[in-house]
Amino acid sequence: MIYLGISGIEFPHLDKYFHNIENKIFEYSLKYKVIELYSSLYSTPTDDRIIYLDNTDDNFTIVGRMLKDITYQEGIIQDDIINNHLWAIKKLKQKFSLLLIHFNHNFSRSNKHIDYIEDLLNSIEKYFDGHILLDFANKTWFSFDENLKNLINRYSSSIVNSDKYLTPHNMRNPDIFYLRLMGDKSLVPTNSFGIKKINKNRDLNYWSNYINSLSKRHKLIYVIIGNHFSGDAYQDLIYLNNQLKKFNIK
Repeated sequence: MIYLGISGIEFPHLDKYFHNIENKIFEYSLKYKVIELYSSLYSTPTDDRIIYLDNTDDNFTIVGRMLKDITYQEGIIQDDIINNHLWAIKKLKQKFSLLLIHFNHNFSRSNKHIDYIEDLLNSIEKYFDGHILLDFANKTWFSFDENLKNLINRYSSSIVNSDKYLTPHNMRNPDIFYLRLMGDKSLVPTNSFGIKKINKNRDLNYWSNYINSLSKRHKLIYVIIGNHFSGDAYQDLIYLNNQLKKFNIK
């Protein structure tokens, strides 16, 4: 099963795709079944925000993100902050089944950092029983490592793949493959949403073929297209969805 989505829907330049811009998330959830709650990287969602997100299709998946205050600062893991953050998102119940943990470029692979991840996963496991996605920005994590593999096998977790880095086959979870297509910042001369955008059709054709090959090896495939540097992620989402239809896969 393949689920396509984007990393945020509240950008004004996406309004043109929806009939009711006051409730874009509901209309979106009828067409696509996953979205990243990107804002949860920076702050814990309010009750009003949770109510808004819960007004979606019953089969919709919302990917929560761990606070950067936890993952960007390698210090004492604060259970109370983790608990409060996850408790808020868990009000979405079964819709919140994936948690993405982002580690920035300074977080390179080392035994010390693997130990830190294990401590973090151990803390998260107390409050969250879904699947955990480890999102590494540093390329050192994208080669085989026995200790890391053992770690992700002990917990319900997997490594996030991207159009920049892919995990080796022997490090992948056969059940879930998570792919983020973020584009290339250097190709966009400005950040003006809706004005400059990457023409990614050639790349998206490549990724549609790649995703088709993945469908033969993984039970669940999630593909997220980023808004920030694509300029119009929803347009790319439509294009990729149409390309995948040619393979008659669901």
